[in-house]
Formats: sequence, structure tokens, C-alpha cells
Amino acid sequence: MTFHVGVLIVRDSQGIVQSMHTVVYTTSAYLVATFSAVWYLTNQAGVSGARQLIRNLQAAFVYAIIDALGAGVELPGGRPDSLGVTTISAEGQWILAILTLTLLYYLFSLYLGARINHRATRSNAAIAVVAVALSPVVYVTGSIVAYIIA
Repeated sequence: MTFHVGVLIVRDSQGIVQSMHTVVYTTSAYLVATFSAVWYLTNQAGVSGARQLIRNLQAAFVYAIIDALGAGVELPGGRPDSLGVTTISAEGQWILAILTLTLLYYLFSLYLGARINHRATRSNAAIAVVAVALSPVVYVTGSIVAYIIA
């Protein structure tokens, strides 16, 4: 949905079917690689440093939004002390590299989808991808606001 909103914002939409086509093809390969890497990350003892880094990055991301909103909300695990980069094994580094590559693949595939399926210019395709990249910020912000209101 965010991808289509992105191409709508830049007025390059060729229809929601083209957006769905792009999202289905880009997301399927991305999710296979990401879920495989995350499954390995959660089930292998030798990658506990990378696993901790991912958890701490997620918590730091959420706390950055909590702090920006000035909300007095705490996560169940509390604030991470540090990211824990020094405890990552070579195997964990490989998993993190795979996760980074899958994210780059996903974003580039969305960019190409905007260029090819919606005939967007380079800058408009980049704006559509930025809309997708900002969606976690929107989701977490909405979740925090909903929690505060409720």
C-alpha cells in the first residue's frame, strides 16, 4: 500500500494493479531471504551477538521515536545499554550482511518497479521508495500514539 501511495504522491501511478505486480515480485524474494536469515539468526547459538544487535537496533529505533514524541512509554525489555557490535561472530557478520543485501535488493526492486511499471522518472521512483522506507516510522509512531490514547 505504501508503495502505491508513493507513486500516487509523485503522480506517476499507472494503476494499483501495476503496484501490486511490483510489490508481489519484489516482496516474495525479499521475504524468503529475510525469513531464512532471521530463522537462522534465532536458532543458532553461534550468532547470539548478531541476534542481540538486531534486537538492540529495533529497540533503539522505537525509543528514538518515543523520545521524539516525548511519550513516557517503556518497552518490556527496557532501553538497550549499547548496540553490542563487539560481540558479533564471523558467522553473525555473514547473516547481517545477508540481511543488508536483501534490504538493498528490496529497495532497488521497488525502484525498478516504479521506473518500469509506472514509468516514473528516477527522482520520482526514488521518492516512491522513500515512502516505503518511511513506513516503519509511520507504523511505530501510530502504534505509540494509539497506546497513549488508549
